Formats: sequence, C-alpha cells, structure tokens
Amino acid sequence: MDFINVIAVLVGVLLVVIILLFSSKEKIRTFFQKKNGKSLKTDSSKCAENLLKSIGCTYTREKRKDDLVEFRFNFQNGHYAMRIFPHGGEVVLFFQGIAEVSAEKIDLLRVTCNRVNNIVLCHTVYYAYSTDKKNMIVHVSAPFFFTDDFLRTKDAFLVLLEGFFDVRRIFTNEFSVLEKDSTSSLPYDIEKNHLNYARENALLDSLELFHVVDGARLKNTANESFNYRSGAKLPISVSSLLATVFQINQPSIIDITIVTDSIRTLSSVEEIKNFNLLSSLVAEKEEGKPSFITDIVTLIVKYKYEKKGNDAQRIATIVLKADKETQECLYVVAAVADVNAEAGAFEVPGALKSSSFYLAYDKGDNEQRLQELAYMRRDAIDKIFTGKQEELTEDQQMLALWQNEDIAQKVYWGRKCFRQERYYEVIEYLTPVWNKMLTYQLPKDEAAQNTLFLTAFYLGSSYAELELYEQAYYYLDGIFHLRDIGVSIAYVDTLVNARDFRSLYVINTLIKELREKYADGVGHMTGVEESFMNFLRRRWAYVHVELGDLASAERVYKKMLDEPLNADFALNELAYIQKLRENNSISLPDDGSEVSLKDLDI
Repeated sequence: MDFINVIAVLVGVLLVVIILLFSSKEKIRTFFQKKNGKSLKTDSSKCAENLLKSIGCTYTREKRKDDLVEFRFNFQNGHYAMRIFPHGGEVVLFFQGIAEVSAEKIDLLRVTCNRVNNIVLCHTVYYAYSTDKKNMIVHVSAPFFFTDDFLRTKDAFLVLLEGFFDVRRIFTNEFSVLEKDSTSSLPYDIEKNHLNYARENALLDSLELFHVVDGARLKNTANESFNYRSGAKLPISVSSLLATVFQINQPSIIDITIVTDSIRTLSSVEEIKNFNLLSSLVAEKEEGKPSFITDIVTLIVKYKYEKKGNDAQRIATIVLKADKETQECLYVVAAVADVNAEAGAFEVPGALKSSSFYLAYDKGDNEQRLQELAYMRRDAIDKIFTGKQEELTEDQQMLALWQNEDIAQKVYWGRKCFRQERYYEVIEYLTPVWNKMLTYQLPKDEAAQNTLFLTAFYLGSSYAELELYEQAYYYLDGIFHLRDIGVSIAYVDTLVNARDFRSLYVINTLIKELREKYADGVGHMTGVEESFMNFLRRRWAYVHVELGDLASAERVYKKMLDEPLNADFALNELAYIQKLRENNSISLPDDGSEVSLKDLDI
C-alpha cells in the first residue's frame, strides 16, 4: 500500500508541473493541436487534398472569410463542398441540390425533411430558396473528422459519400409518398403548429405597453419579425367599419367623399352599398393580380346612427395608406377618427376617438382558396372517422366542428387573419360564429369547448388591439377563470391599458397563485411560467407608475436591471420616472403599496 501511495503522490506532482508549465488554456490547446510544427487546420487542409486525390476527384480550393477553407468537388455526378473551419479543424461535407421543389409545396417539403432527419443518423437535410424565390433547393450536410490513419479516414469518407446517395433516395421516396397522400389527407405538421403557437404568443406580447418620456404609451414591438400570410377576400364596407370601430348601431351613410389626386363623391344608396373600402387604393388589372394604384387615400364620411333622441349628422375621417406587399397580400394601414360617438365604460364622452389597424387585400383566385378550405375540412372529418384525432390541428378541430360550411370558413379565416394582425377582419369573421355558438347547444367534448375558448380569445385580443377595451373585456372575462396563460396575459393587458381599477387586484391574485403553486418546494416553474411571472411583475410596476407610486415601481425596476429578460424594459421605465420627477408633474401618494411590494416579493 505504501508503494501505491508513493506512486499516487508522484502522479499528482507531475500533474501540477504540467499545469504550471502550460499556464493558459490556449497554450494547452495549441500544444495538443500541433503536430510536427503544423496546426490542425493546416493538417486538415492537407488531408483533404490527399483524400480527394486518392479517390480521383478534381477540386477547387478557396480560403474564405474568418480563415474558413472550402473545397468543391464532384463525385459520381454529385456536387459536393467540404468546409474546414478554423479553431479546431471541424469539417463539414455538403451534398448540394439533391432536389428542387416548387415553393408552393413548402409545407410538404418541411414535413418531408423533418421525417428524413428523424430516420437518418449523421446526415441533415435542409432547404433554401432559389435565386428567383420560386423554388426550394434541397441540400444535405454531414460532419466529418480526419484521423492519423489515412486508410481508415478514406474508408469512412467513402461510406459518408455513399450515405448521401442513400439520404437522397429516402428523401425522394418520402416526398413522393407525401405528395401522393396529400391529395386525400394532409400530413401532420408539428413544426408549423409550433410556429403558429409562437406567432400567437408574439402577438400577445405586442399588447404590452411601455412609457416614453413625452408621456405617450407605446406597444412592445420586439416580435415584429414574424410575417405570416394567408386569408380570403372579404369586401370591407364603410358602414361595418364605423360600426365596429365606434361601437355604434347601424350607421346610415349619407355620402362618401374620396380624396386622391382628384375628388369624387358617392351619394346614391347603391354606390355606397357596393363600395369596397380597399378599392380606392387597390385595383386588379388581371383576375387575382392586384396592385396599389396610389399611396394614400382619404375618405370623408357623412353619416348618422340610430340613437334615441340623436339624429345629428356626423363626419368621420378614414385614411388608407399603402404599407407592404407579400406573396399573398397587399397590406393597408387604416386610420379612423371621429369625436367619440358612443362613449363606453373605459372612454371619455366627447373626446376624439381614433384607431389604426391593418387591412389586407388578398391575391389569387378566391374560388381556389375555398376549394382548399373545403379539402382541409374533409380531411379533418376523415381523420376523426378513422380514429386519428391526435393528428388534427386546432384549425382542423374548429373546421370539423361545424356542419354549416359558411361558419367553418369564417372560423378558419378568422384565425388566419389573427396571425396576420388583421384584427378588424378577425372581428368581422368571428363575431357571427360567436353569436351562433351562443344559440347552439354545443357538445361537451374537448374540441367543441376548445373552439368556443379560441373564438373568445381571438375576439377579445382583436378588440384589445383596436383599443376597444370594453368589448375585449366581455370576451376575455368569460374565459379568464380557466387561468390559461395566454388568456391571462391578454386579460391583464386589457385592464392595464384601459386603466381599469381592477388591474392591480388581478395582477396580485395571479402572482400569488403562481407562487403558491410551488410554495411546498416541490418542482420549479417552467420556462413559460417564468416568462409569465416576469410579465406580471412588469405590469405590476407599470400600474404603480400610472397610480403615481413611483417609489414602489422604481424599486422593482432597479431589481430588473440585473435580469436579462427585463433589463431593457426596466431601463426605459426608470428613464420615464426620472423625467416625471424632473418635471415635478406628479404627487407621490402613501397608499400602502410598499407593504404590497414586500408581501408579494416582486
């Protein structure tokens, strides 16, 4: 045993000497990378040249930015690239252009790539747009490593190259099967479902307001990068627009003056009835191929609305501005203003009421869109009868619930418009659905209840986006008891943005419930719950700023400066608080908020 102990001590001393000798990680890494005075990167490049020569391949060699070295070569009619990365000599092989697929089939392509990547081991299938954006080019990549044994490296290299051809064969077969099956059944697309869920969460984030130093309140636009496109052609009448935005009953349009480069007025009942709001900004030279005909249009609308003892003529202004064009839609920003026609619970009578939002004009053949929708609905029903309910998307659940095809279409397009931020159109589509649901005795199954829940959620969130908080409250309050996090976020934002006196009580209740869930020390908050808690803390502090309790809000925001997810928001709010103090524009009440802060541990 003494001999073993002596050996152990000697080994320990030797390790200490080595650590002292190589006093930095960089020296140790360099020592082990070097061989015969050449770096591993240099060795990898030389090995690549020898390897390609040994299998009879001609190649080109290019040194790119950041010391990346790329070899391009052909092997058995396939086009390959080999990239050797610096700082470790990592090698990646690329088999380029194994297939080309129309961009219209991107959903099938995505499902195919996900399936193939689950089947193969070392290779990864991915795709990118062609130069003209009309097709998707499919590629395959795989990692590779050089060893000191050249023959073994060569064998492994050839096996990897043959594997690329196997992956191409698997991809071709899988895509052909899916393409054939798609004529009778849509493939389950889990990636798209996750993206849709992320999109809806991003839109919820946009409801959260923050202060700016001039006293205004702005929306959080951190998720503006999302860009989803779909829809159906929905003629938009001036009458329905005013009824929704101003929440008035049956406005009667007297005349509409359209101001562009010229001025014209519509006054006949037939002209006004058939006037599509977007037709003044967009025209179709060919069927399904619309384009902007001007950049901005102003509509001056004279109207009356039914109200007891009030038949006075009113004037509303609607400004339409061309915004952007995508592959499927032309987007228009609409701004509507009038002195508040009908003040709601959250509004000031006689104040100027205005709202701005997106409208969109859809490209393409509307008949084809309706056929695609009918096909999706049939596919959903087929899956239910064959016991494949687990493969149904939420869209298909909603479509399959309704025997009335018109209602099914409204449900589908309403949800699509929500993801595109076309909130006015969401209301136009889903309000009839909601009213129909209230008259039906819905079954108690999960799909029916889920449809009811989602319809209320989309309507409530859309009204909140249009700053119609009384209507938003109606829909969201009815489903708030479910304590769904998405609904809770929309509900809290509606109350806070409307400056409702119940805001702080609701926020305190939600914080308390979430903390009590893990009070026994068992388990931890999920990532979604932690994000929700951060949201509630930001709303809590925001409300205290609105109430004038700057000290409590400031303490919370200072804690948030050390929290990456909250730091930017907190810094902005602290600057706003400082500005308020400099202007001496607000008194600081002693309302017991400090005790509330301590009790909640915000």
